[in-house]
Amino acid sequence: MLIAVLTGDSMRYSIIIVIMMIAMKLTSIEVGGHISSDTTWSPDNNPYIVTHNIHVDSGVDLTILPGTTIQFHAAAVAYDTYSYDFLIHPGGDSNAKMMYVHGRVIAVGTEQDSITFTRYEETPDNMRWGNVVFDDNAPQSVFKHCRLLYSFASLNSLTWLLEGTMCCMNGKIDISDCRFSDYRTAIWIDDIQEPLLIQRNVFQQYAFSPDGWCPTGFWTVSPNNGAEIILAFNQFYGLGTPCDFASSPPLSYPVTLLFNYLNLTLQVARDEADLSRTVTAGDSYGNRVINSASGGLGAYTVGVNSKGYIRRNILSGSNGISAFGYVEISDNVLTDCNRIQAHDESSVDIFNNRLKNTVVYHTGVGSIYNNIVYAFGVRSAYNINPGIGFFNNNIACTGTGFPIVYESSPLETIFENNVFLNVRPLSIYPYPFIYATFRNNYMSIPLPNQCIDGGGNIIGSNPMFADTLNGDFHLLPGSPCIDAGYDTTGYALFDGEYNHRVTDGNHDSNAVIDIGALEFGSGFVGGFAGHLYIGDDIPLALAKVDIVGALITREYTDSTGFFTFNAPPGDYTLHIHHIFKGDRDYSVHIDDNQMTVSNLYWEPVGIDDDTNNPSNPTLQLVNYPNPFSRETNIGFTIDKPGMASCRIYNTRGQIIKTIVNGKLTKGYQTYMWDGRDESNRQAANGIYFLKVETDGNYAVHKMLKLR
Repeated sequence: MLIAVLTGDSMRYSIIIVIMMIAMKLTSIEVGGHISSDTTWSPDNNPYIVTHNIHVDSGVDLTILPGTTIQFHAAAVAYDTYSYDFLIHPGGDSNAKMMYVHGRVIAVGTEQDSITFTRYEETPDNMRWGNVVFDDNAPQSVFKHCRLLYSFASLNSLTWLLEGTMCCMNGKIDISDCRFSDYRTAIWIDDIQEPLLIQRNVFQQYAFSPDGWCPTGFWTVSPNNGAEIILAFNQFYGLGTPCDFASSPPLSYPVTLLFNYLNLTLQVARDEADLSRTVTAGDSYGNRVINSASGGLGAYTVGVNSKGYIRRNILSGSNGISAFGYVEISDNVLTDCNRIQAHDESSVDIFNNRLKNTVVYHTGVGSIYNNIVYAFGVRSAYNINPGIGFFNNNIACTGTGFPIVYESSPLETIFENNVFLNVRPLSIYPYPFIYATFRNNYMSIPLPNQCIDGGGNIIGSNPMFADTLNGDFHLLPGSPCIDAGYDTTGYALFDGEYNHRVTDGNHDSNAVIDIGALEFGSGFVGGFAGHLYIGDDIPLALAKVDIVGALITREYTDSTGFFTFNAPPGDYTLHIHHIFKGDRDYSVHIDDNQMTVSNLYWEPVGIDDDTNNPSNPTLQLVNYPNPFSRETNIGFTIDKPGMASCRIYNTRGQIIKTIVNGKLTKGYQTYMWDGRDESNRQAANGIYFLKVETDGNYAVHKMLKLR
């Protein structure tokens, strides 16, 4: 027998530990069954131990305060199959416990004191609790700054498995700033009725799901009736995919991914169909994806009036990008990825992308232009079917294999103004083939006999790029590709960096398009950089900006409300849509070779003024800030194009400054007054009146200038 003898400090420490354990047991509360009246859980009673399934009854609020811990009794999950003894039927009970919500849960922690949902039993590791399920009629619940650990799934019926840590059956849920760890599926959404934004969460999964399935961050399973779903500013770590779509076809489930970070490791797909569900439907914009062997980004669209956008993403070590339907893939950077994939019968435009060791694989129809593919470790740079109507000004630079794999068909594709460096220009399948025409391309070796030589092709070994090995494909002075392209009309107006496409690069007074993705010596086409605000200095993030008539037709505002786009000089309308705020139009002007910078205000802030009594209230005349010291922004709306004036008057009715007087376009107008009069002198402090007149209507607004 081994006897431990405790003396002195050792005994005192042991007594303290025993006392703390007893105190914990005394303060903890066992909970379960129905919560039939409004209830508050607080950290004073930590931990709450769930011994039976919890039902938050209809019409009841369960409020959980910061720092509270809820521990659910857990059960072992089989690693190789479903364990139906573990799974929970909401109408009964089980070994692993859950929370079923008919009413509402308000679980709002803080950054310092989060709310924790976890298992009661810590060992073995396959011990899991159930999940939180919100029924069809439950009002919106709120979960902020919560930690949710070691959940698995529940069973709504013997045939319907609810996989999510949170299962929302009506789409009414606010989840933000939470952390999900070691789950099967983090969030399950069904029957979306209203706009849904899930943002700033962390999804961590470092091991396979206990039953061997590939874990998923977000899952949606049924038609959403046109409601928008946005995943924004979230972080995904470990195994699994950010989104999965449980039914076929997945075209009915538009989920937009904005500004997420995804660090995903090797995944095991459940079956071949699941590979198509590792992408999200809707737009993918501004995301960063790394280390995702089978996951990536994508967009699904359906219908002639529906278009998806995959823009400004950065991907490395991932499966890449997939597109179905009518999609624009542009301005992405891919390194060591699998491919950009445009699937059969899709109409996908692929342009202004930069790819290293990544293939462009297009089996549908569409256009491919201004892309740079330098693939030193893959067999082909481009793999396409006939039907590509526009394959121009691309670069294929490889160290082995073929830059183009082209699958034959009676349809013809014309390859113009491309660079095929260090490899043969075409690999044909099946053989023979006679329908590919090449004109004004730069090639390392002559065309194969099966191709049609359209003339103007240059055979050479050095197109004179700045630094091929390091990815700099700008043309150097004297390059044979300068002013050597075909047909200066009918092309996109910009190159791969949004410079003017057609420039007289060799100064022979004859502007001709260059061969390659980057025009030599060309100037910037112009652009607009804006900050969108709700009011005074409050950014409006995640607003969708559609630019009517521009080269690029869709952008998004980031967390600071910032967005930017490129367009030739001219006047444009910005149609801005926000998931909760609705729609608004603004008018902007762009000058050639300039980036116009301006602030736009959704809800302009100004002082209340009884003198603002317009004959046409649609003018919506405002200034901000108001009061102001040195300068103020002026905004008003023109409901139709025509002559209009905007002038500033002093209290005696004298014109101090004419802001604008001329023909204006329809929409929201913005100007800045620097506080100076017509003689460029600082106006005195005091009250001024801003007056807008258009088509016989007017509006007057009072402003206050202070030191």
